[in-house]
Amino acid sequence: MRPTIQRFDRVRQNVWQSLRDCYPPKMDPQALRGDPLGESENPAAYLEKQLKKWKLETEQDIETNQLLTTMFRNSIIEAIPSQVRSRLEEVVGLT
Repeated sequence: MRPTIQRFDRVRQNVWQSLRDCYPPKMDPQALRGDPLGESENPAAYLEKQLKKWKLETEQDIETNQLLTTMFRNSIIEAIPSQVRSRLEEVVGLT
C-alpha cells in the first residue's frame, strides 16, 4: 500500500463520522414505513427485519432516540392487521 493511503486509513473513520455529523442523512419517514405483516409471517422475525431496516436507513440506534422509537412504534402499529391493532389498543400501559 502506498504511504499516503496508509496515513489516511488512520483517520478514515473519523473523517466519515465528521461528515455524517455535519451532513446527517435526510430521513423520509414515508420511505421507512414497513410492508404489512403477512398472515403467516413470524411477528418476531418481522420486527427484527424492520428494526434492521430502520437502523440501516437512519444510521442511528433507534432504541436510544425517543423520536425514532416513537416513529418506529407507529410504523409497526400501522403495518399490523386491524384486528390485532384494536386488541393492542385495549392493553393498558403497553408502550
